[in-house]
Amino acid sequence: MSELRDREIERLQRELEQAKAREEQERREKEQAEKRAEAAERQVQKTTLKEYLRETATSTFSKPSGLPTRTFLPRDAPRMSRASATYPMWLRPWSGFADLQHLTNPAVDLLALLEI
Repeated sequence: MSELRDREIERLQRELEQAKAREEQERREKEQAEKRAEAAERQVQKTTLKEYLRETATSTFSKPSGLPTRTFLPRDAPRMSRASATYPMWLRPWSGFADLQHLTNPAVDLLALLEI
């Protein structure tokens, strides 16, 4: 009789462990589904003007990446002599540039207002 009871207890314990394992698996699957849903929602979420301007300014004014630099040029690459280079002999200040920029590009004013 006690042997039968022991087997029944063992069987019930196994069933309980299996039920707990199933419950844990279902909980993990539910969390993963929620994370996927949140990621999908973020992907289709509308961008605010502030977010758009910040991203545009960041990508526009950031240093270009992936462009070859002098260190990546082959040693036998032709070099340009200073005599053939054209460059300004002198620079002069452009005092009206900021005013002209604000007149022609209202996005500059928006960026200043949004403190990007």
